[in-house]
Amino acid sequence: MQKLLRRLRGGLELRQKTVLFAAMGLTALVLASACFWKYAVFGYNAIDLAYFNQVFWNTVRGRFFAQSIHPHLSLGDHAELAILLLSPLYALWQDPRMLLLLQAVALVLPAYAIWRIASLRFAKAEGGRLKAFALAPLVFAIAYLLNPVVQNIALFEFHILPFALAPLLMAVLAYEEGRKGRFLAWTALALLVREDVALAIVMIGALAWIERKPLWWRIAPALLGAAWFAAAMRLIAHFSPDGGYKYRVYYAWLGADPGAMLANAVAHPLAVLAHIVTLPNLEMALGFLMPVLFLPLLAPARLILAIGPLLQIVLGAPGGGELIIDTHYATLFLPALLLAAIEGMAVLPSAVAKAVKLLNRGEARRFACVLLLLAAAYGAVTLGPLPSVLGRAMFDASTAARASAARAAVAAVPKDASVAAGYALLPALSSRERLTSLHYVFLGVTQFAEKPYVPPDDIEYAALDAEDLLTYRTQFLATAWAAPHYAGGGDRLRAILGGNVLQRGPFAVYARGSSPIQGATGYAGDEDDHVLLSSYLARASARYVTDPLSRSPAVVVSARWQVDAATDPDGLTVRARLTLADGRKIEVRQPLAPLTPFSAKIQGGYETTFRLAVPDAPPAGGQVTLSLEKEETAYELDGIRSASRVVTSKATLDIGILNIR
Repeated sequence: MQKLLRRLRGGLELRQKTVLFAAMGLTALVLASACFWKYAVFGYNAIDLAYFNQVFWNTVRGRFFAQSIHPHLSLGDHAELAILLLSPLYALWQDPRMLLLLQAVALVLPAYAIWRIASLRFAKAEGGRLKAFALAPLVFAIAYLLNPVVQNIALFEFHILPFALAPLLMAVLAYEEGRKGRFLAWTALALLVREDVALAIVMIGALAWIERKPLWWRIAPALLGAAWFAAAMRLIAHFSPDGGYKYRVYYAWLGADPGAMLANAVAHPLAVLAHIVTLPNLEMALGFLMPVLFLPLLAPARLILAIGPLLQIVLGAPGGGELIIDTHYATLFLPALLLAAIEGMAVLPSAVAKAVKLLNRGEARRFACVLLLLAAAYGAVTLGPLPSVLGRAMFDASTAARASAARAAVAAVPKDASVAAGYALLPALSSRERLTSLHYVFLGVTQFAEKPYVPPDDIEYAALDAEDLLTYRTQFLATAWAAPHYAGGGDRLRAILGGNVLQRGPFAVYARGSSPIQGATGYAGDEDDHVLLSSYLARASARYVTDPLSRSPAVVVSARWQVDAATDPDGLTVRARLTLADGRKIEVRQPLAPLTPFSAKIQGGYETTFRLAVPDAPPAGGQVTLSLEKEETAYELDGIRSASRVVTSKATLDIGILNIR
């Protein structure tokens, strides 16, 4: 066995680059496949993928940085000039999935730079030869590919920031090798990605002071980073509607401007410390350190590269927490974590050898490499999204049913039409010039309530997701700038809706100038269908129909609810759960409050109508369970890194069971 292991290790040492590229290719394939599945089931519901796809789609047509979700060019949000460099690749396949593929590739490319940097550092530690550390560079590269933070970035949404990782690490490699020209070239490429990349570049200069590098290395990175950051802020301000950096709202608790922020931080250090030292930030630190075996703590000097990004996060009003680990906000932490972990590995084997007396120094190093891989793999399973993706793809039938309904809604909107859409439908509808997000229509204000939001006059279609109406209640009432604008959202939403032309599950499509489909609104049953079920559910019916557009089967469920005048309908949710005779289940939820034409106020209560698409020819019989529920919810990311409502407590007010006619 030992002979076999030695031969295997020897083969890996000779073919490290081949193994590395194979691992990179496999990781890119897995990440892209998971992203494509998430796109296929309409899991991208945080706006970003739709936003960037529209920017790229417009850019390849000569409308540089144009988008219509926010009322300004994308340069008014971030200085993401790298969009111009990526656009020729996007032009080959003008689809949101191309962006997801490019992002997956961008996230695996840093493994090569990590391998090169680790080879240099371990060779230096061994006096020029790797010896017992021969496989350690490959281990670090694979540990990076397994890191759950990398996987979370890939699955969350699309962002430009991950494209900074490879050039940033290549700049660090040039720093290690003392190659000034290469450093400047890679640094320039990294800075074009986004303005906050400059925060990491500046800290390379600080690292050079700690490591006593020549003066050029101490000064050049700091000057380059600071100069670009200042220039990028001016560029953003030029394109921003209010002439400033809109994300400064996150730091308003410190002061109105940078000078006031600094003065207040100096004057009130305990307040700043209390804002930083929190349980969520401790959880964030543990989430970053666990997949790299806490190695950075053994040699923390290179963690200085994360100081700028860390302050950017922890000084913001939301602070840190699990959200940072689950999203693209973690991107600029990765170089510091991996570089410090490499340094820590040089210290760890000695500690292991002392703790485990049976191991010599070489065996301790190999044992440490195995521990690192196990830590990365464990982190991928416990903190990463891939297990959830696999579980839902294989076992969650409701996800597939919802996706089928969403595809029908997208197909009902002409490709060149101006459309306002709900969160989950935005990406599939974003390859067009005129796109509006319904959540801004609902609120009536732009992001951070900077100014009133006036919907475009030329909206031809509206594609609504009833789940969004539940999300709005959870999301906006818990957001300081949005909460004052929640009231009246239903009226603002109805003002842009035309005739209903499709209802499929929770999705409905409206077209201005169109007549509604028959039986889609109003009570669907005859007098004989009315059933007195309880003190809350007065009358209800459920029957099979044929969808007038797709000619496919559906079940229309109508219910009339008696609700006390003192009860707040906005806190109540109606759930219709269809159980077919063959055991299949389809579920739809929407607010009781009349936010759409499918929920209306009537004398003595409310009326709701659902149209649940049936995947194929309906079997005989079946039942619908109706529930009126009171929920307490929170808004967070789920296992596949989709934005979701999480029910923290629920009380069912009433349940009625209907036989389908």
